[in-house]
Amino acid sequence: MNQVDQSDRREQDDVFDLRKFLNDVWAVRKPVLLSVLIVTVGYWGFRVYQLFIVSSLITHSYVIHFTFQGVDEGRYPNGMRFDTSDLIAPNLLGQIYEASGLSDEEISQSDFIRNFSVLPHSPTYAIIKKKYDILLEKADLQPSEIRKLHQEMELEISQIQNRSAKLLFKSKWGKITKEKLKNIMLSVPRHWSSNMINKHGVLELDISVISKSLFEQSTYKNLDYIIALDLLQTNIQIFLKSISELQKVPSSKRVVEPETGYYLADLEKLLLDVNNYDLRLLTATVQASGTTNKVAEVSLYYEYEIDRLNREKNYETVQISFLEKTLQHYTNQTTHILSNNNAVDNPADMIQASGDFLDKISDLIKQSEDLKYKQKIYDQILEHNENLAFIDLEIAHKQALLTALQNVPNEKIRQTQLAYIDAQFPLLLSKIRDYLDVFHRFHSLLNKENFGYDTALYRIDSDKITSESIIDSSDLVGYATGVVAISLATLVIALIARYMKERD
Repeated sequence: MNQVDQSDRREQDDVFDLRKFLNDVWAVRKPVLLSVLIVTVGYWGFRVYQLFIVSSLITHSYVIHFTFQGVDEGRYPNGMRFDTSDLIAPNLLGQIYEASGLSDEEISQSDFIRNFSVLPHSPTYAIIKKKYDILLEKADLQPSEIRKLHQEMELEISQIQNRSAKLLFKSKWGKITKEKLKNIMLSVPRHWSSNMINKHGVLELDISVISKSLFEQSTYKNLDYIIALDLLQTNIQIFLKSISELQKVPSSKRVVEPETGYYLADLEKLLLDVNNYDLRLLTATVQASGTTNKVAEVSLYYEYEIDRLNREKNYETVQISFLEKTLQHYTNQTTHILSNNNAVDNPADMIQASGDFLDKISDLIKQSEDLKYKQKIYDQILEHNENLAFIDLEIAHKQALLTALQNVPNEKIRQTQLAYIDAQFPLLLSKIRDYLDVFHRFHSLLNKENFGYDTALYRIDSDKITSESIIDSSDLVGYATGVVAISLATLVIALIARYMKERD
């Protein structure tokens, strides 16, 4: 019975102690609440001070997707190197700053340029990485297979990093209005796209476009007809070369020029006809009979040209001799080395003598490289020989002109020939200019055919700009931590003070 009474008494004492503790805590509530109030005012007051007085930088961003052909390889459609940093080139951002009407009170031009940045945006990076990690976990992979998988992973990651980017801009809170900030950020890719298309021609085929000035009459005005026809023939060859380059574009064979109904092959045939018939007729009239207004000057010009061609011929001859000696010396050396390596006739003995089968494989690889090197020299010798043949042809042609200039026709025939040339030469130039107009239209058509009529280099999913929150999770965590710590510290100190007071 006594044990039961003692147990009940202890329970009563416990209940009494807990009630007393709660009463004590309630009694010191004012200091605790005051400390919480002080922390709240101090913490958020400091944050307001940062925003309004110190003016903290807030980050704004959005994602840009690049849509042009070649972006995976880091190239623009015309082959120029592409880098996401092109979007925030200082001169481009300087133009945007001037156009946006920003003032120094809002942000200075140097800060405006410095506060822009661009980062790769790869939402599928983790998926790709996980895919290759699974493949690389296989136990039976050979070193070459592991190396190949790493290369494939790096290539795939590089490609996706080129496809999208995140544009970021930091500005002081409240300095630039939301609407102006949005317009500025959205104008960055728009200005970049316009600049790259219109100034750098990234949507243009990387094929030379011949200027009409090459076939204007003023270009040939002060030249004697013999020299003028030589120049015209050279310019027509340049024109034909440009047509050949344009014919290499995949869709060039099926594109029809709407104004004339020509295919590109038709244009090439028409220009060849001009070169082989119209121009040749005029050239024969002038060069075969040596019709010229300035015999001495023209003769001196062609003598100089023949001397220049002879110097080029000597250079080509020296190059051929040098390459042949190099090839002979190299062949002698390799033959000596191979004869020493092949001292054992039996293939099995050869492998055994080498010490390792891999040495034999290495020898075979070296022999393959040896053949490639020899072939390269042979190709160079062939190229120089072709140049020699062309130079000999040019020398013979110019020598024939010099001979013709010694047989000047009588004045009546000469005047008749000059009158004929005066009438036909401008017509010939006009015909070539018309063909050049057709070529320019083909060039434009093939640009659209290959790169599409949409001249945008990018797209955005939304025109919404994501801005960094003024109050983020770290602020809330910091505030909550401070409140809890100060509250507990104040509570403990207040309780200790109360117990000390009661004891006294």
